[in-house]
Amino acid sequence: MKKIPIKVLVMTVLLVSAAALFAMEKHGKSVKKQTETSARKEDNAAAPVYDSLLLKRFTSAIRSLDFNRPICTYAGVINLDDPNDTSNSVHNLKFLFCRTGGGYYYRLGTTEIIHQGKLNIYVQHDQHKVVISGQQIVVQPPVKDLAGMMKYLQSENYELRNSSKGNKQTLALVNEQHLSCKELSVTLDINTGKLERIYSRLNDFGSPKDKGKDRVIDVRILQLSDRGDRSLYTSVDAVVRKENSRWALKGKYATYELIML
Repeated sequence: MKKIPIKVLVMTVLLVSAAALFAMEKHGKSVKKQTETSARKEDNAAAPVYDSLLLKRFTSAIRSLDFNRPICTYAGVINLDDPNDTSNSVHNLKFLFCRTGGGYYYRLGTTEIIHQGKLNIYVQHDQHKVVISGQQIVVQPPVKDLAGMMKYLQSENYELRNSSKGNKQTLALVNEQHLSCKELSVTLDINTGKLERIYSRLNDFGSPKDKGKDRVIDVRILQLSDRGDRSLYTSVDAVVRKENSRWALKGKYATYELIML
C-alpha cells in the first residue's frame, strides 16, 4: 500500500496539533519512566511559581489557533530545522487552513488536503498524485484547564519567561533538561493581543543535552480570522467523481495517479 510522504504527514501533525501544550503533556507522560529518577532528585526542589495573568495570556494565545472552531481561516509560514536530518528541514513553507462547518480545506506548500464528511483527499501536485482516504481525523482541542496545565508545567519544571521588544511580547516555557520539548513560546502583538508566532525547540533523543542537535519549529501566523469561505479553494467535486460506485479523477487531475487508502 502506498502512503502519503512522511514529510507531509509530519508537517500536518505539527500544524493541526496547534494545541501544542496538549502534545507536550501527552509526550511527557510517554517518557514518564525515563524521568522518574531525575524527578526523584527534584523532589526537594521548590515547584516553579507562575504569574497567573501571564500563564492565562499564554494559553489564550494557544486557544486562538483552534482548528475545531466551526468557522475560521488561518495562514502563515512554517520553518523547520532538523540538524540531524536536513532532508526533514523546510523553509518558508506556506500554509492555509479554512474550516466552515464540518469540513475544511488545508494547503501546505504544494499539497492540498480537503476534508468533507468522512472523505479526505490529498492532492500532491509535485508528484501528480491524489490520495483518497476514509480515515478519521481527530484534532485535539486547545487546553482549557488552566489550573491543570499549571500543575503539569510545575511537575515538569518549566520556567515561564516574559520578554518584550517594541510592540511584541514573547512568553516562553523553558526547561533545558526536559527529555522532549525544551522550549515552547508564543509571540503576541502587545496592542491587539493577537498571536503572531509559535516557536518550539525539541531535543534529539540520542543526545538530549546537545543544543546543536535540537530541532526547531517556527510557525509565523499571518492570518488569524474567525471567518471562512471554502468556495475560494479547491473542492472535492473539482477533483473526483463517482463512476460505477468507484472514485475517478476529473478535470485537470485526470492525468494524476489515484491512490486509495
